[in-house]
Amino acid sequence: EQSLKATALSRQLVVDALDELNLTYVPSHGNFIFHKVPSTVKAYQDNMKQAHIFVGREFPPATGWSRLTLGTPAEMTAFIAVLKEFRAKGLV
Repeated sequence: EQSLKATALSRQLVVDALDELNLTYVPSHGNFIFHKVPSTVKAYQDNMKQAHIFVGREFPPATGWSRLTLGTPAEMTAFIAVLKEFRAKGLV
């Protein structure tokens, strides 16, 4: 029950951030979210990795979409902070 609640909170945090940033995503009921990235997924992965955030890969034929596995609410808060920094820099 605790794990389900934490995943639901993590999912809502990410969805709220994606909505705020007007980034397209596929609604999810699982422990991951597919979201569209404006650059290549490889560039997005590399930029995130430099910020110590590891995001998922593409799943062809769904190119241009990253699979983000949901972590703890604290981990997702860190991801969101980096995502917003990237928006400020024009990277997403």
